[in-house]
Amino acid sequence: MNGKRILLNAGIVFLAGFTIMAFNSVVIAQDTVKKPSTVAKPPSPATKDAASISKQSTIVRPSAKENVKKGDNPKKQFSKEQGSGIPFQSKKPATPDELKANELFNSGSRRHQEGDYQGAINDFTKSLDLYKNGNTYTKRALTYFAMDKYSPALEDLNEAVKLLPTDAKVYFIRGVCYYEMTELDSAQTDLLKSIELDSTNTSAYTYVAAVKYMQEDFLGALEYYSKVIKIDSTNKKAYTNRGMLRHYMKDYKGAVEDYDKALKLDPYNPTAYNNRGATKLTLQDYSAALADFDAAVKLKDDYADAYGNRGKARFNMKDKTGACEDWQKAYSLGLGNAMDLIVKYCQQ
Repeated sequence: MNGKRILLNAGIVFLAGFTIMAFNSVVIAQDTVKKPSTVAKPPSPATKDAASISKQSTIVRPSAKENVKKGDNPKKQFSKEQGSGIPFQSKKPATPDELKANELFNSGSRRHQEGDYQGAINDFTKSLDLYKNGNTYTKRALTYFAMDKYSPALEDLNEAVKLLPTDAKVYFIRGVCYYEMTELDSAQTDLLKSIELDSTNTSAYTYVAAVKYMQEDFLGALEYYSKVIKIDSTNKKAYTNRGMLRHYMKDYKGAVEDYDKALKLDPYNPTAYNNRGATKLTLQDYSAALADFDAAVKLKDDYADAYGNRGKARFNMKDKTGACEDWQKAYSLGLGNAMDLIVKYCQQ
């Protein structure tokens, strides 16, 4: 499954359910940040039969561009977005070494944008040999980031912080680097420092929420998604993720309200339909849940979690044939636990 593994595109999470069948998880998708490799477990289902709030295995990292093309690497997208607009330095280069370093910086930036990451590293390294510059360290770090090389990225960001101790963006990027390395306490420290220096960066709040989610501090994560919404009331991903957390905390009414807002902002969001359906399934509103799962798979015809969830709704509505068809489809799309339902309910 693709998609937050914290955040979160399209989404992530598990939830719980109800009492007619022995389903034990709801799959919920989160919309924001990619999860690092160590994953916190969601709360246990509250009842025997859990709806499946579709968990998309990835939290997509926050980004200025909502729509990332299918197949794009979110890390590369992140590094391009964070690197855009970073100048060589604020003052005009004066010495011959600064002029040559600036030329190499610009060449490295072009190579990065073109996807020639090793060429970019080479140019940034030559630039730094001539002139130690915080922005050059930051740009080289972002290139390492796009290459999944977090240790050298962190080394460069440490140098950038020394040279740019009041630059909110450097702390933010280093916080994300720590997050990718699952050093969550260090990630949170840098992200909060970034917010202290720039309280308008919603991406920093979103990553703090992702950290708190990974630490199983669901109330804290909810608080930071609420801060995102306070700054940007049109942030559909924040509503989707806050809805997920409210479901976790058994505030089902609040969860539905958040999904409603997310869908009002973007009626083509399959994650929000799937998650709202899962919450309605937990509330035993099967017809409404079915309608949401129908919408989710219409928008995303390879949405394994939504097929799995729709099968549960159909089963509870006495449509065993339809349920088994959906579970077969979910299994064919990679939802492994659908086979447990097939064996238990369909092979009779």
